Formats: sequence, C-alpha cells, structure tokens
Amino acid sequence: MNNDNNSEEVIKFILTRSDDELGELTIEKITYILNISRSHLYQRFKNQRKFTPREYLVMIKMVRSAGLLVEDHNLSVEKIAIKMGFSSSDYFKKVFKAHFGTTPGRYRKYLK
Repeated sequence: MNNDNNSEEVIKFILTRSDDELGELTIEKITYILNISRSHLYQRFKNQRKFTPREYLVMIKMVRSAGLLVEDHNLSVEKIAIKMGFSSSDYFKKVFKAHFGTTPGRYRKYLK
C-alpha cells in the first residue's frame, strides 16, 4: 500500500464492505489485510483526517445501523447491534445515542 494514501485506502476498504463484513471488521483485521502497521496507520490517519481509524469505523457502523433501523423493521435493535459487531446491545445503544442524540428505538419510531 502507498504510505501517502493509507487513510484513503482504509476508507475505501471500509466503505466497500457489506453490512455482514463490516460487522466483523476491526482495525486489527484491516491492518492485517492491507499489510500496514497499526501505529503507522493511526499516525497517518489522524494527521490526515483528524480522527482515528477506529472512530471512522464506528462512525460508518453507526450510519449503516441507522439505515438498517429504517429499512428493515423486522430486525430488532439487538440483532442490528450483533450484525454491526457490537459486544452488547446496551453498548450499541450508548454509542448510537452519542452519535445521533437519541436511542435506536426512538430513531426508528421518528423516521417510520
């Protein structure tokens, strides 16, 4: 991978994953697949983007989760949390609320 474009390559890699792949994705897996060191990635990403690769990955997971909440009413919040790779639905709800200012359930009801 070109060292000057690490953040762009990582962003492209994350954005092109399916929801199922995204849920299983971690920074460790990204660095392994793209053959880059974690510390180098964090340094370059933070300098170029002003946030960490992990923050970006979580942000994309939140955006995809919001889409799933609206698109598929048969998926429970708990199932979406699992699908997006969160260890618990409570943690997912906490992160979701931090990003959107409301709970996943309220978000779904509001956009219904």
